[in-house]
Amino acid sequence: QEGLTNALRHSGASQVQLLLDATHPRSVSMVVYDNGQGMPADSQQLGKGLRGLRERADQLRGSVDISSPEGAGCVIKMTLPLPAGHD
Repeated sequence: QEGLTNALRHSGASQVQLLLDATHPRSVSMVVYDNGQGMPADSQQLGKGLRGLRERADQLRGSVDISSPEGAGCVIKMTLPLPAGHD
């Protein structure tokens, strides 16, 4: 939800894609991609929402990767492990 909200509020994108990958037996990944303006190169400080996203991923022993070449959109990928015994 945070990735979609950011794309709608801040990116100026004409397209947003959400991809869910549940093919790995031990994790699930979600990618939000937009074709907007991207984040400025000097925006090393993430907004409160993206910082919160990283904190939640850490709490769940997952990861978040945010990439945004200026002027070339933004990609947010979150990967979370599946609970033990989940088959």
